Amino acid sequence: MECLVIAGPELTLGFALAGVEGRVVASRDEARDAWAAACGAGTRLVLVSAEVEGWLADELSVVSSEVPLVAVVPGRPGSGTPPASLGTWIRQAVGIPL
Repeated sequence: MECLVIAGPELTLGFALAGVEGRVVASRDEARDAWAAACGAGTRLVLVSAEVEGWLADELSVVSSEVPLVAVVPGRPGSGTPPASLGTWIRQAVGIPL
């Protein structure tokens, strides 16, 4: 698989609507299992939520050609200063202006 999302149910569902496969995780152990499966499957890109990034800090600190590229998807507005608009939030999350 080319791309995989490892996150909670909302983020995983959102990416599933765009055709990206995902694993819903609710704990550190589940996140580690999903990460190991992604590495074993030859996944090239893994998108993780900010919470999962914290759970996988040790695993994500390893740099290797056999480890997929990881991108952290920020959480919903409300955990910090909310953006001015939905377009701003999407631009911050994805990096593509609409």
